[in-house]
Amino acid sequence: MVKANAYGHGAVKAARAALDGGATRLAVSTLAEARELIGLVPAEHILVMGGLVPAQAGAAAASGCAIGLSSLAMAEAMTLADYGAAIARRQRNREAHARLAARYDAAITLAAPGAAPVGLGSTGNPVNEFMPSWCATPSARRITS
Repeated sequence: MVKANAYGHGAVKAARAALDGGATRLAVSTLAEARELIGLVPAEHILVMGGLVPAQAGAAAASGCAIGLSSLAMAEAMTLADYGAAIARRQRNREAHARLAARYDAAITLAAPGAAPVGLGSTGNPVNEFMPSWCATPSARRITS
């Protein structure tokens, strides 16, 4: 995650450090942040997690980046071709994750959305599901009182 100029450390500098350390994908909050990083990794390896409005749907789709949709209005602003391209990118991400998953016993991910299992008060905020959804990993969160 290199959003907000990597919290003041410099997005490109932090992204290069992450990539040098073995990262293969990056996440940001906005399209402007994504544009700074295109060229360090393929655009489809950059997840834009939010900060988008429906008027940006075309630019978001054209960017080639993975886009986290945070509203129904944003989803409705996409064309059928945009949606098809997103599905194709999702499939490529799932295949990449499957190759990684074969090498590891577990993946630690963010909180799960939806109804909590009996006895749990919450499974977390659905806005936190962008990364696990992008990676096609299940997620769960332990709730402590």
